[in-house]
Amino acid sequence: MKATPPVDERELRALSRKYGAPELVELRLDQWPMPRAARGDRRGEVVFAIRNRRDKILLHTKSFYPKGVYRLPGGGIHWDEEVEDALFREVEEETGLPVTIERFVGLILYAVQRRPKPFASYVFLLRTEKLLPRVQVPSSERISGFKEVSPSELRAVTQRLRELSDDWRLWGRFRALAHELVADALGHKQK
Repeated sequence: MKATPPVDERELRALSRKYGAPELVELRLDQWPMPRAARGDRRGEVVFAIRNRRDKILLHTKSFYPKGVYRLPGGGIHWDEEVEDALFREVEEETGLPVTIERFVGLILYAVQRRPKPFASYVFLLRTEKLLPRVQVPSSERISGFKEVSPSELRAVTQRLRELSDDWRLWGRFRALAHELVADALGHKQK
């Protein structure tokens, strides 16, 4: 099977027709913030904001994150995998929630000086009628907790990620961008 590039133009057009044209963002990085993804075993990632029937957005934390840090869930897109397939696989692996896609929010393209392969983040807004995710046991994802926030609270989550220090600084800034795109899409523009 032929490996798909980080952004396949036909796939991008099809996703845009089905779920809306995403905001396109290009980001240059001096250093890659995700050691696991640096191996080149994935062409990108899906990041998803799941909105439940109370209009709350699901965040998660992992056992190795700094204390009190939560973020939107997400996961890798394999080189031979369609974005939409990766999205539904990752949602099932991380939350077990039945979801529908509301909107294709954003596409973040990364140019990294010392990373030979390009990488992209596909950001989606999803909807579920359930209230709580199922914690997947055993969790290879090492998810240690979930919490809900209102759409307006995503700005505070974004700010918390941007303010991480030391070993987490680069990762936090990298992760903050998807949260900002979702907050913007939900009408909570930064003032």
